Amino acid sequence: MLNKKDDSLPLKEEPTPFIQVKDTVNLESREHFSCWTLLGPNKKRIRRYFMVESTILLVMEPDPRSFPSMDTSPTKGKNPLQNNRLSKVSSAIVTNVLPLQNIEIQGDPNDNTSLIIACHPQTWSTSFFFDDSSVRDSAIEVLEKFKFKVRSTKMMQINQILDS
Repeated sequence: MLNKKDDSLPLKEEPTPFIQVKDTVNLESREHFSCWTLLGPNKKRIRRYFMVESTILLVMEPDPRSFPSMDTSPTKGKNPLQNNRLSKVSSAIVTNVLPLQNIEIQGDPNDNTSLIIACHPQTWSTSFFFDDSSVRDSAIEVLEKFKFKVRSTKMMQINQILDS
């Protein structure tokens, strides 16, 4: 044929994320969601954060170095990660980097403050719990919006390939 190299295929190849697991992310000027997840056999409530960065979903845990002074707290001197009495945290540590094109989002029909996120083909899945249903609904809206953007970009790439 023409012996041209096609640089636009394969479409399913994901770009290398510029944020990786164990990176510290500054949360102060970024849109993120604060939530809880249940961990371990005794279902301990653990604080988590998540945010969308370009084409990936970042799941994060609080950075213990970023806790504000807790002088007025009745839990002074205790680890704020253990007592779940966190005020505003300025940074978090990335625990999962998930491509948006591979995630599935579902609100829990039995709990209007819970959101289930699964990532395929990885077998990663968890439930996140929010303080109220409006925050959960907002998280679903943001995730769906960014998933749509990723899907639209892929469709535009396919159209460009077919048109050339």
